[in-house]
Amino acid sequence: MKSAVLSSPVIIFSEILRDLGIIKKSKMIEVQRPDLVGRFLGETSLRTKECLEKASGGVLFVDEAYRLRFADSDKDYGREALETLMQSMLSGDPVMIFAGYPTQMGDFVKLNPGFNRRIRTTFRFTDYSCEELAQMFLNMTLERGFTTEVSLEEIKGLIEKSTNEEFRKQWNAGVSEKIFRLAKEHLHERLVSDSLGLVAEKCDIAKFNKEDICSAIESLSQD
Repeated sequence: MKSAVLSSPVIIFSEILRDLGIIKKSKMIEVQRPDLVGRFLGETSLRTKECLEKASGGVLFVDEAYRLRFADSDKDYGREALETLMQSMLSGDPVMIFAGYPTQMGDFVKLNPGFNRRIRTTFRFTDYSCEELAQMFLNMTLERGFTTEVSLEEIKGLIEKSTNEEFRKQWNAGVSEKIFRLAKEHLHERLVSDSLGLVAEKCDIAKFNKEDICSAIESLSQD
């Protein structure tokens, strides 16, 4: 197992870059297509430059970068966003990280030879294990003010039983987010259906029991 608190590889990488003196701050600005691409002519360049300014001195992390892939249409401004990013890539400030699934990213970087040449290093991260997904859920639970007595091993076993490898690969860290959301929904439904219990056990309104978590994990693929 890694550490008690699992950190994003990108956050860890930004800290390493800061320690090496490559960037000034251990700062990461995460963006996706809607943060960069506008709906009207000229809006995209302004949005993209604003994100670059926010990330100055640190890391600009473009998640699901392949969504910038532009269609053969004058109204798709993904090309403009990519070209604006490319103008800043050679300076090295901010450091840019483009993330996405391997196949889609492989196609994406081939769209523009100049863009492909500017990408100096490629990393492939392994998918999270069931134990890591369970730990991420527990971390998320505490960070958002909830508690549970269900153990890491129990949650790991439920994830292994109720999901297959393909589902976990598709959703990756999103599996933990979905478990939390579904468990929260089940908790609220359980408390509303038992108003007397809610009054008697006020301290448990933010506590997931095994039923909440089991229901959430079993409902993952149907959600």
